[in-house]
Amino acid sequence: MVSDQRHPLAGLRGAEWVAVCADLLHADGATAVLTSTHAPDSRRVLYPTTHVAVQLADLQYLLGEGPHAETMADGRMHSVSVDSAADCARWPLLVDCLIESGVRWVRTVALGANSRVGTLQCHGRGPLGTPDERAVAAVGRLADVLGDELVTSGLAGVPADPGGECDLIDEAIGVLAGRHRIDAPAASAVLRAAAFAADRTVALQARAVLGV
Repeated sequence: MVSDQRHPLAGLRGAEWVAVCADLLHADGATAVLTSTHAPDSRRVLYPTTHVAVQLADLQYLLGEGPHAETMADGRMHSVSVDSAADCARWPLLVDCLIESGVRWVRTVALGANSRVGTLQCHGRGPLGTPDERAVAAVGRLADVLGDELVTSGLAGVPADPGGECDLIDEAIGVLAGRHRIDAPAASAVLRAAAFAADRTVALQARAVLGV
């Protein structure tokens, strides 16, 4: 819970915070994705408003490209749109997957003010418009608070350390690195490619590698 009860969204659960941000950006769905600039293979998808939001988060992770990576790099809001010729040329596979899923755009906002701990990922099925500056500012502040709460005290009981499936993914990367005699980034790419080919999440592919 947000500790400052004077905050207008004090008392709301994490899923409700994400839903408010989605509404402000005129999105059809959204989710929070915890990760780290130092350990991009460690992540957790939190508070998705739709199953499509989870699929899109997995898609960017599997491909290793898209607005999430850009926001993690510079902390700014970024987007990808199927209607943008530049995006189609830069991320053709990502755009093709968006079209197949019926999504026309994905927009990401950095989570956390004290440290960048992930992104808020919103998506829409209609045209990507230019958001109102006040709405962007409001979403930015909400994402800062949400990210800081996740790290410092855990929002709605979510611990600061993602754990769980992240540990499985890290272990699977280690196994693949040893098995193929490659470094961790290359092993991560192998794991992502196998998950994409099998049409499953990276966590499920990690379980397959580990036999658990």
